[in-house]
Amino acid sequence: MRETDRRYCPQGRTRQRGFAMAFVFVLVALLLLIAILIITGAFNANNQAQAVGVKYGVLNSAEAAANLALNQLAENPSEPAGCVMGSLNGASYRSCLAYNNLLSGSGVMSTDYANGQPLFVPPHSGYIYGEATSNGNRKAYVEAIAQPAPPLPMPPGAVNAAQNVNDMTSMPIQQDPLHTNDADIHANNNITVGGGSPSPVQGSTFAVGTDSLPGWNTVENSGYSATGFPNATQIAEAAQTAKAIAQTGASMTGAAFSATTATYTGNLYVNGDVNINSAAVTLGSGNDVYINGNLCISGTGSLVNTDGSQGILVVNGVVSSTGTGGYVVPLGNNTLMLVLANDPGSINPCGVSATDAISLAPAGGTESVGTVYASSGSVCVTGNGLLQGAFDAGNNVDLSGLAGSALQYDAKQAQTTLATGTMTYTAYNQD
Repeated sequence: MRETDRRYCPQGRTRQRGFAMAFVFVLVALLLLIAILIITGAFNANNQAQAVGVKYGVLNSAEAAANLALNQLAENPSEPAGCVMGSLNGASYRSCLAYNNLLSGSGVMSTDYANGQPLFVPPHSGYIYGEATSNGNRKAYVEAIAQPAPPLPMPPGAVNAAQNVNDMTSMPIQQDPLHTNDADIHANNNITVGGGSPSPVQGSTFAVGTDSLPGWNTVENSGYSATGFPNATQIAEAAQTAKAIAQTGASMTGAAFSATTATYTGNLYVNGDVNINSAAVTLGSGNDVYINGNLCISGTGSLVNTDGSQGILVVNGVVSSTGTGGYVVPLGNNTLMLVLANDPGSINPCGVSATDAISLAPAGGTESVGTVYASSGSVCVTGNGLLQGAFDAGNNVDLSGLAGSALQYDAKQAQTTLATGTMTYTAYNQD
């Protein structure tokens, strides 16, 4: 028995080894299968990631194409309809201002670039279209209606200075005739009083720093929050837009504009200094006017701005208004004159002694000026007449009227706004 057992033991061990080998083969096969599945999954995931990347790359290119058309419209409100081609993120794009209805007060029907169907374009808006294609087969588009961003309100009250209000003479600051004690004064630094008695103010006074000028209730308000002004970028955008709109209308030299009594309607671009000393020049309503130079009014000359529809007069220089004519806006028109110059110092290009970017010095009588805003300089109110309106400065406001002078707030100016020219989407679709 023992010999028989020993004879069959090696065969048992062979069977055990065979079973182990089979198990190893099965295990290796399973591991190979798992490896193949992992590799296949990784490959598919990579392909999917690439597909998603291509998809979003094409969509981003289409959005960039739409934004390019939006920027062109913002830079030039009269930009003609049309398309430009380019490439971005490996995709070819088409950027289109499909319809420019920005300067029109009526809605129009256009054609939807995506499906060829009729599309309504509202008044004062533009139809924007951006399209992108990758490898000739993956396509995405973005279409939108764009309109100007809401305009910025100007600071409230009769006088606003980003720096100081300097009360240099006892010049009455009067309330609007239809309101009570509304001729407020704001300074983001100090309100100072020079020699003599402080000006009587039919309103309240507020200063971030020290307020030395009592208001109607004999209260001086120091330590108040700063009054908000448009920032430099907004000013630049507003001026650029106004210039572009003005250039869609008539163009003439400053000398020609100054020489003859005339009325101008529509948008107008004036290139060069304006020196009006005897002519009576009138600007019509609802226009943008850009003077690429200084505006100097003297003697019997006058510039009457009858705009009451929130057009804007931009002066890319200093302004001086003296004499019996001067700069005039019909009382109650919330008309804005934006002056871009810094303070000229002792050498004023208009040949006057004023050192402020805007100098208003009526020679008696009453002059209504709407809202005047020296965005980078100061405003000087002087002379011996009555000035009506609102007076804003990116630097100082100097109150130095002569005997018999006064400043009177026009409450209508609280509605005056500054259109920045920036654009925003009001309707948006992508695919």
